[in-house]
Amino acid sequence: MIRWCAYCQHYLGESPPFDDYRLTHGICAACEASGRMFAGDGGELAKPLRDFHDRLRTRARQGALGGADELLDEALALGVTLTDLGVGLLQPLLHEVGDLWAQGLVSVAQEHLASHVVSTLLERAYTRFPQQAQRRQAKRPEVLLVPAPDNRHVIGLQLLELLLTDRGVPTAVATAGVPASDVAPLVRDGRPRIVGVSISQPSQLDSARAVAAAVAELGLEPPPKVVVGGGPVRLGLAQGAGGGLSFVKDADALVALLPGRGAPGAAA
Repeated sequence: MIRWCAYCQHYLGESPPFDDYRLTHGICAACEASGRMFAGDGGELAKPLRDFHDRLRTRARQGALGGADELLDEALALGVTLTDLGVGLLQPLLHEVGDLWAQGLVSVAQEHLASHVVSTLLERAYTRFPQQAQRRQAKRPEVLLVPAPDNRHVIGLQLLELLLTDRGVPTAVATAGVPASDVAPLVRDGRPRIVGVSISQPSQLDSARAVAAAVAELGLEPPPKVVVGGGPVRLGLAQGAGGGLSFVKDADALVALLPGRGAPGAAA
């Protein structure tokens, strides 16, 4: 289930059962310490967000998710941050629609439509926060995000880019389909601390190793750390990184590799 603080409207993570995508309210440590839980009924405070979340899920099932700008306006009016919107609402929504498609309960068209609306919303979000937008496609990124050369699923990288730029991390994202040999010049010119490779299938680890080998051949000092993330890593389906790779299961683990970035927030 999706855990949310009823008092400050921040995403708290997930809790079992992980295949139940309903919203459940709780309280974060900061609100509990401040005594806000005694200021009102958390259930009532959380109701507008829970209703919004339920509408999103229903409309996604019906292939009528709505326009990206409309959804963005409604979420921001509820006080939801961009990161919490992406990680706490939209990412689980796509997981749920994907599960329903696998069960034959929604069509390919409905699944594609949901992905398109979410991708568009994530892109439009930067128009509302221009300062955050300035951290995208940085010439000297701290993190370079790269889909494995045979990975065409890019929404996960969009979500991670949103989270990183929200935390003040200069970030750059390579386009899908970039071969490993073309990643090396991006690393040489940008000198990122971390190269994050996104995979959507365990078999794409070989492509990720090719990226790591191309980066290693540059001989940079200090060498960038090449890490792999994505659904197979999160679900424990990718095993034995090796080849200059390490695994990160979520955005928190990646941010923790950047010194001086403070305590991470919600996981992606």
